[in-house]
Amino acid sequence: VDRGHPSAIRGIARAEAVVRDRGSDDEVHAVGHECFESGDHVLDAPRRMAERLGPQEGHAREIGSRCLQAEPNGPLETVAAVTLGIVEQQPNPHLSSVDGALGYYIPTVRGRDELFEAAFRWYSQQAAIGPRSKRAKLFGAFGDGSGILFPTVSLYGEPYIRIGRNVIVGPYCSLAAGVMPGHVPETNPVVTIGDGVLIGRGSGVVGHESITIGDGVFTGHNVYITDANHGYEDVNLTIGEQFAPPKPVVVGAGSWLGHGSIVLPGARIGEHVAVGAGSVVTGDLPSFSVAVGSPARVVRRYDTDTQAWVNVLRNKAEAQRAGDG
Repeated sequence: VDRGHPSAIRGIARAEAVVRDRGSDDEVHAVGHECFESGDHVLDAPRRMAERLGPQEGHAREIGSRCLQAEPNGPLETVAAVTLGIVEQQPNPHLSSVDGALGYYIPTVRGRDELFEAAFRWYSQQAAIGPRSKRAKLFGAFGDGSGILFPTVSLYGEPYIRIGRNVIVGPYCSLAAGVMPGHVPETNPVVTIGDGVLIGRGSGVVGHESITIGDGVFTGHNVYITDANHGYEDVNLTIGEQFAPPKPVVVGAGSWLGHGSIVLPGARIGEHVAVGAGSVVTGDLPSFSVAVGSPARVVRRYDTDTQAWVNVLRNKAEAQRAGDG
């Protein structure tokens, strides 16, 4: 790639990261795109790209002929070639100037969205943390069949985190032990995740002292679990600078935490508990129950003696009416 074209380079920084330090045996499949040949080198991608561009992308042809000299090192170079080939040289009025240069943008070119999606999907798979990853060796334990999907939002304190077998931590999640990177917690482990756990996209598990998630726990997206919080003892000090003592958190085996639910310090959720979406758990929830609200309250529970579900709210209402009578 001709380094004399900073505007083009600025537009494909992510694509460069994909192709950097990759060998010729890389394979990315993009069905239906003949210029993306798995296992072969780039087949004159700039020229072929220019031939497929319509009149509205005419400026891209010039970039394709002058800027693109992809090396035949592997199919991923096609990603960079195609990306560079469709960088529009006309200024985009919706983008601000950077260092006095006009902003450039990448328009949607016929059929290329699937190509970029395939490239991102391949890169995400390579960047995920699995049992044989170097990053996995930093953890206190990292079970077989487990994975932390790319990208992560925050990940630190790995030596104090233990992950069981067949655990999936979704993309855009935070997983942390300790106050900040480099902090040495007083307990070990701080975060324990059992076997067969699924943590949904965008969720966070942040422990300072003790968080235990039992086997088979599933969460929806954007769930937050923490054993730490800020204090508010000194009204003259900003709340962000005050810390309350951490309180252990337990999520029992087989439980489900709905989308956007929050589990706060000191919460103890029993086994096979369903927590409704958007609920905030602050205390104890008994096993085999359904809880909703903020703070979360039990609305149904399973009676193991009668082997039947009991509507807790109805019983409370009946008791109150009987007391009034």
